[in-house]
Amino acid sequence: MYCEIEFGKHRGRSYEWIFFNDPSYATWLYENKVIKRRQDLDPYEKDYFEELYARASCLAGICEVCKAKPITRKAFYFDMGKCISHLFCETCKVPGLSRDYYSNPSMLDFGPWTTQYQPKVFRSLADKYTDQQRDYSQEEMEAFFRCDANFRNSTPNFFEEWEKEVEKL
Repeated sequence: MYCEIEFGKHRGRSYEWIFFNDPSYATWLYENKVIKRRQDLDPYEKDYFEELYARASCLAGICEVCKAKPITRKAFYFDMGKCISHLFCETCKVPGLSRDYYSNPSMLDFGPWTTQYQPKVFRSLADKYTDQQRDYSQEEMEAFFRCDANFRNSTPNFFEEWEKEVEKL
């Protein structure tokens, strides 16, 4: 079960789709309190969006280099047109990659220089978490968000509890 946005440029798309395909729009919706202020949305839809945003803001995982510490930052660069992403702890790095390439471990922040390449950059990051290199179905996007282990900011079992509450309506 998921929520669809009923307004704006992505009308009819699921919230998960927006986070996967247009994370800057998800950020805009959150920062401008668009979802929160909508009178036509019920509190369950608003809570759903808020939980997705909290999760997307803080990815979890283990450093790719030392394979021991939790990730605290990510880095992107392009090699022969392909976007390469890395997830690091606070001390590990890619030799020769300047600090300008590092950003927070989130689905929403890619650093200023990646804005024009956002779809490629995000796809590279999503592939790391899902081991896929293709478009994602609604079920796969939901599964990604429902895995508490993918995120440091998550309400444990949020979606199971949310679905129970919605079914009561």
